[in-house]
Amino acid sequence: LLRLESEQDLFEHAAQLLTDEGGLNYREVTFLFLENNALNVAFSTRECDASAYRFDDVPQYRQFLERNVSIGESDEGVLLRLEMHDNLLGLCEVLPYEQEKAFFNGLGRISELQRDFLSALGDILSLLIANIRLSREIKWQSIIDPLTEVFNRRHFMERLHCEMERATRYERNISLIFIDLDRFKNINDDHGHLQGDQILKEIAVILAENFREADLVCRYGGDEFVVLLPETSAEEALAAGQKLVQSVSQHRFVDLKNATADFPVTVSVGVSTLSDGEDEDAFLHSADVALLNAKR
Repeated sequence: LLRLESEQDLFEHAAQLLTDEGGLNYREVTFLFLENNALNVAFSTRECDASAYRFDDVPQYRQFLERNVSIGESDEGVLLRLEMHDNLLGLCEVLPYEQEKAFFNGLGRISELQRDFLSALGDILSLLIANIRLSREIKWQSIIDPLTEVFNRRHFMERLHCEMERATRYERNISLIFIDLDRFKNINDDHGHLQGDQILKEIAVILAENFREADLVCRYGGDEFVVLLPETSAEEALAAGQKLVQSVSQHRFVDLKNATADFPVTVSVGVSTLSDGEDEDAFLHSADVALLNAKR
């Protein structure tokens, strides 16, 4: 389990461990995670009635989690609490076969062997889930610009290489749009860097609203952004660039010193479409030259 890098793989392998005939031999396993006052089914070996349950609608789950114990019993099986650093993640329910359930019911309790193993497994799974989520968060932070929350230049360059290879292999169009704020240095000098940061954040929102989910919006550096447009011709990219220029010019930017005032901002854009035989540097250079011409 330590080698797994996704929660889904972790659930599948843990369920296999719990249901293996040569091992623990449980009948069914279900992982449920608490989110927004609901228990969402993250993985189950059986067909569940729903993909999520309201926390208050499942008394046995609610009562178990409210008791703050690591292991308990449901109507059909055993419940494991999944928790890390006092952060409740959810629970895991394992269902034994009827013959085994009748045997343990006759004893009036879960066997000590079951209790010890399942409690330890619950702790291990909680730790691994927390580690996977932390690793995912660290990876996400490494490719996101912290100010604007769009992708950063490093991620753009990685994706550019892959998308160019794909476009070349399948003879597809791919285009680039470079975006630069006009006279941004004057904004910083005259109104302060907080005002400049606010404008960059709003530009990022406008970019997200103007481009498709398949397009890659990135902060290239300073006040310069870049958008990578797969499956996009020169004409389509030019139209998208013109639409963006218009959207920015019509947007009412927040003036941090005067909420009732308009703060006019404009951008210049340079558009290029990949030509046969162009490498990454040439592709970027052609968009950059177009941007310089637009600024002039």
